Amino acid sequence: MFLKAFKCIILFYLVTAVSTALHEFCHFLFAYLSGVEVKEIGIGIAGRPKVRIRKLVLSPVLVAGYITIDRNALKRKSTLTILLIGLSGVLANIIIVIAAVLAKINLLIGSWLVLYNVSAIIISLLPFGIDNDMRMMIHLLNTKRER
Repeated sequence: MFLKAFKCIILFYLVTAVSTALHEFCHFLFAYLSGVEVKEIGIGIAGRPKVRIRKLVLSPVLVAGYITIDRNALKRKSTLTILLIGLSGVLANIIIVIAAVLAKINLLIGSWLVLYNVSAIIISLLPFGIDNDMRMMIHLLNTKRER
C-alpha cells in the first residue's frame, strides 16, 4: 500500500516536472527564435532553494515555472511575436494533452498528464490573478500601445 502511494506521488511529480519544463522551454524557444534575450528559465517556485546551471534555475518544488526575458527588447517586437512567445507555453500543454490522449498511455499517468496540462492551459489564459502568460501579454501589449 505504501509503495503504491509513493509510486503515485513520484509519478505526479515527474508528470508535473516534465510538463512544466516543456511549457517553459517553448517560451524560451520562441523568444530565442524571435531574437529576444532570455535572462533566466526557472523550473520550480521562484524564491525557493534552487540550483543554478547557467540560465537554468531548478527548485525542488517543480509545480511552477517562469522565464525571465528582456522586456524592453520584447516591447520592440511585433504584436504577433509577443503573442507567439506568450502563447507558446499553452501550445506545449495542448500538444501534451493531445499526445497523452492519442498514445493511450497508462490510465494513471495519462489522467495526470491531461488534468495537469488542461489546468495549466486554463491558468495561463486567465487575464487576472497570479502572474501568468496572459497577464504578461496584456501588460506588454498595453505598454506597446502607449508608445
